[in-house]
Amino acid sequence: MSKRNLGFINYAYAIGAILVVLGHSTPTGSSNMPLFIDNIRTFIYCFHMPLFFFIAGVLLRYTTKFKKKPYGMFIKNKVKRFLIPYFVFSAVGFFPKIFLSSLVNDEVSFSFKYLVTIVF
Repeated sequence: MSKRNLGFINYAYAIGAILVVLGHSTPTGSSNMPLFIDNIRTFIYCFHMPLFFFIAGVLLRYTTKFKKKPYGMFIKNKVKRFLIPYFVFSAVGFFPKIFLSSLVNDEVSFSFKYLVTIVF
């Protein structure tokens, strides 16, 4: 599929990005906020993340890498590319947090349970 046929994705992405900014720029928990602003924020939050998942799915479907590899190989490569570094960096970041525990408000303990908690 050519780039010309996927032009609507650019518009959907731009609309989604603007809605995310609008949704995150409204104050939360304020008792003096007008009801219509709260309703607009609720409306935006109903669909802005599904919109991004839809866009990601459409773009994934039309990438050449996805077409040439079997699904299992695609998942295996994504795990290697994203999850392994995530777990490694989370484990490495655990030790500075232990050493600097006196400076944070969080309850920090040197245990496997706490490591699993901060990773997930």
